[in-house]
Amino acid sequence: MELRDLTASERVTLVALAHFCVLADDTLSVGEEGVLDDLVERLGEEQYQAAASVARARIRDFAALRAAVAEVTDRAARELIYGTLIELAIPDSINNNEAQLLELLEAQWGITAEPTSFPIHEPGE
Repeated sequence: MELRDLTASERVTLVALAHFCVLADDTLSVGEEGVLDDLVERLGEEQYQAAASVARARIRDFAALRAAVAEVTDRAARELIYGTLIELAIPDSINNNEAQLLELLEAQWGITAEPTSFPIHEPGE
């Protein structure tokens, strides 16, 4: 499964999680920017913008994010979203707020991270 294969609802959840992750430390690092650029490219600009628009309107706090996460039921989509979020969190090391997002996914989706489970891209790859 690829990001373009996600349903509209799954894309909204992914983009909301990505935004919460980036905002977790109040800065956008070069590494995070590279992963976000990759996310936009992999989703497609139009799909990303549509998902971002819905995410901004509907997912404004952690409770709304938790509800959106609960709506993602497809295992492959969950793993893809989780892996993408790990890629976004890792460039500057995972801080407490980013860890809380990952722990939310782990708890709700029953996913655990293995060090080699997900592809990690260097900025600019």
